[in-house]
Amino acid sequence: MVVVVVVVVALQVVMLPWNLQVMIITKLELTFMTLRLEARITLESGRGHQLYSEGVSPVRAEHETGGVTSPDIRRRVRIISLLKT
Repeated sequence: MVVVVVVVVALQVVMLPWNLQVMIITKLELTFMTLRLEARITLESGRGHQLYSEGVSPVRAEHETGGVTSPDIRRRVRIISLLKT
């Protein structure tokens, strides 16, 4: 949260157009949201997330770990994939 405030003040100082400021702030918020989701997935799935990070699909990761990744985790992985695009 402090980072966002610092970025907003910095953007005001350099006098960027407001639409660019909104784009930068939105991208920062999505990045932080993605990091929080990835941390939660890591805590919940352990090896399943490690496999996903290595490029293995969520379904394959679930198969290789014997079902460690739940449908909820697969949903979060899809959300992260969308946020990263």
